[in-house]
Amino acid sequence: MLVVFCNTITPRLQYICDLLLRSSLGIDFALTSENEELQKADKVIYYGKGNLNPAHFSIHPHGLLEQQHIKKQSVTCFQWKESTAFFKTDGDDLGFDIFAAAFYLISRYEEYLPHQRDSYGRFDHHESLAYREGFLHLPLVNIWLTHFSSLLKNKFPDLVIKRTASKTILTYDIDMAWSYRHKGMLRNLGGIFKGQFANRMKVLTGEKQDPFDCYDKLDEWHQSLKAEVWYFFLMAKHRSIYDKNISPAHPAMQELIRRHATKYLTGIHPSWASGDNAELLQEEIES
Repeated sequence: MLVVFCNTITPRLQYICDLLLRSSLGIDFALTSENEELQKADKVIYYGKGNLNPAHFSIHPHGLLEQQHIKKQSVTCFQWKESTAFFKTDGDDLGFDIFAAAFYLISRYEEYLPHQRDSYGRFDHHESLAYREGFLHLPLVNIWLTHFSSLLKNKFPDLVIKRTASKTILTYDIDMAWSYRHKGMLRNLGGIFKGQFANRMKVLTGEKQDPFDCYDKLDEWHQSLKAEVWYFFLMAKHRSIYDKNISPAHPAMQELIRRHATKYLTGIHPSWASGDNAELLQEEIES
């Protein structure tokens, strides 16, 4: 068994060790701060400073995981193993505190700090470290784990590592089930006056398929890929600038939901209005 030794066991350290070592790498490990356990172990990650035992895999702590509050961190990125890393360390076996850095990213630590919000009141991705440093599109923690597991294996050849297999789940948010169909006379007249007459009339007369009606084609792709698929339907009872679906009580909408529920996992996509209204959200779930 791998032993992770530290001076102080904290909830943050427990969480990230369990996520990275056990859940992601499949490593059976024990977290301890007892010197007796350290002396008996033959495979040790020493998470601390001042370790002089070359048989241990040493990682110097940054300090984030020992803290009990949230405060702005000094983050300087650097190149590591042809990728980006931060919380650099010196004199250990890794070169940075992977536990603290992974915790920072996975917990979305920076979103708990004062930040600029976007027009919808959300954390603006332009404010993120990942965007500023150019790795927003990369699974950076997974990249780190690939190199980390190789280094651990080099240090401890008999260490059993069983990386979690990847799994793909396709998800769809059906906010507007149809572009023109089933929207009623007033909404279609409004669309005609906006210059959408030709396409709209072809769809409404059956000459052309609704541009949003791609469900049969998606079914074909799912069957060929043998994919796991989840559909989330917007169930807003009242239209707004953000919720433009047809009524969830409309027979066509009900039929569309029933049809997909026989093949796929289905759920609701909460409306804009129900995001801050628990009672309204419950109504949408029950509708």
